[in-house]
Amino acid sequence: MRNLKLEHSEIGQLLRRRRKSLGLRLEDLADESISAATISKIERGIPSVSQEMFDCYLSKLGISDLQELVDVQVDQETKEEEIKTKLFMIKSLLDHAGPSIALAKLRSLDISNHPKYLPEVKYLKGKAYFIKQNYEKAKKYFYEAISIVENHNQSIGAMAYCYLGMIEYNQSNLYQAIDYTDLGLNIIEELNDETYKEEKYMLLLNKIIYLEKLDRNSEAFGLLQELWEHKHKIETIQIKLNMYELFALILKKAKLYHQAIRYAKEGIEMARRNKEHSRAFDLWTSLGKIYFEMGELDEAEFCYLTALELRDKVTSKDLLIDTYADLGELYSYQKEWQLAEENLNEALKIGNRYNGFKVAKVLEMKGTLKYHTGQHDEAIHCLEKALQLLQQYGSIRQQQRILLRLSKYCKDKSQEKYYYYLDRLFDTEEELN
Repeated sequence: MRNLKLEHSEIGQLLRRRRKSLGLRLEDLADESISAATISKIERGIPSVSQEMFDCYLSKLGISDLQELVDVQVDQETKEEEIKTKLFMIKSLLDHAGPSIALAKLRSLDISNHPKYLPEVKYLKGKAYFIKQNYEKAKKYFYEAISIVENHNQSIGAMAYCYLGMIEYNQSNLYQAIDYTDLGLNIIEELNDETYKEEKYMLLLNKIIYLEKLDRNSEAFGLLQELWEHKHKIETIQIKLNMYELFALILKKAKLYHQAIRYAKEGIEMARRNKEHSRAFDLWTSLGKIYFEMGELDEAEFCYLTALELRDKVTSKDLLIDTYADLGELYSYQKEWQLAEENLNEALKIGNRYNGFKVAKVLEMKGTLKYHTGQHDEAIHCLEKALQLLQQYGSIRQQQRILLRLSKYCKDKSQEKYYYYLDRLFDTEEELN
C-alpha cells in the first residue's frame, strides 16, 4: 500500500466512508476479482492485503488518485476543527456577550458540508431566543434540534427538552414543564455517561423547582436530598445556590425554621463570594419569607428591602414579583394598607408581563387585603381572577385554598355564589380522593 503518511486503519476508514457515501454495501462491490471478506479487511486496516487487491478496491470505488482523496479528507477534518472552535466561541459569547451577537455568528457559520453539527446550531439558536424571551422561536429551534439529533450527540436533545421545560415554567405551565424535564432526564439516564453530569444536575434541579411550586413538597425534598449527595461534584454555582434556596423553602413549609434559616444564610454567603446577584436576591427574599412565617416581622421587612436594593442587578425581572408581593403581604399583616397595596400593585404590574402562576398568588393577597378593608366586591373579583389562573396553571390544592376563601367571602354577599363555590370545593376534594 502506498505511503500516504496515514495509518492503514485511517485509510480503511476513509474508504469505508467513501463506500457508504455511495450507498453501497460490501456485497454490492464483491465479485470474482475481490471478495467481501477482502474488502472488509481493507476497511479495517489489516496490512496483509496485497497492493493488487487494494488497487482493485480503489477502482471499484471510482478512485484514481488516493492522495487527492486523502487531501480532501484532511481539508474536511481541518474545516471540522474550525467549526468546533467557532461553536465553542459562540457558546461563550451567548453566555457572556448576549444572544444577539451569538445569533449573528451562528447565521454566518457555514456547516453545509458538515450536517452533523446542525442539531447543535439549532439548539444554540433556540437557547439564544430563549434568553431573548422569544419563546415561540426558541421552541421552533429546540423542536428542530430534537427531530434531527443523532446518537452521537443525544445530550443536545436532553438540553433542548430542558429549555422547553423552562419555557413552559416561565409561561406557568408547570405540569408540561415537568413532562419535558422528564424526557430530558430519560435521555441522560440512557446515555449513562459522567460527561453529562452537569446536564443531569440542571434537569433534576429544574424538576425540584417545578414540584415545589406545585406544593408537591415530599417529592421535591426527596429529589433535593438525592441531588445534595452529589454537591461536591456539581461545578455550576447557580445549581448549588438554587439547592440552598430550595432547602430553605421546603424546610420552611415543614416549619423547621432554624434549619431553613441556616440554609438561606449559607446560600447568601456563597452568592456574595461569587457575586451572584440574582441568586442573592432570591435568597434574601426566601429568608424574609421564613422570618415572616415565624412572626419576626422586622427581620422579614429588612430581608425584603435588602433584596429590593439588588433589583437593578437582577437579570430575570419576574424574580421581583415574589418580593414585592411578600412585602405587600407583610404590610397587610401590619395593617399598613396603602403600603401593602402599592407593593402588590407593583408585583401585579411585573407579573402581568411575565408570569401567570405568580399573578394568581398576588391576586389572592390583594383579594385578602380588599376584604379586610371592607371592599368585598373587589376582594371576590380578585379571588375569581386568581382561581381562573390556577385552573390553568396551578394544582388542585392551590385551587382549594381560593375556593375556601371565595365561599367565605360570598356567604354574606350572594347565597348563590356561596353554594356554587362550596360545591366546587367538594368537587376538588373528590378529585384528590
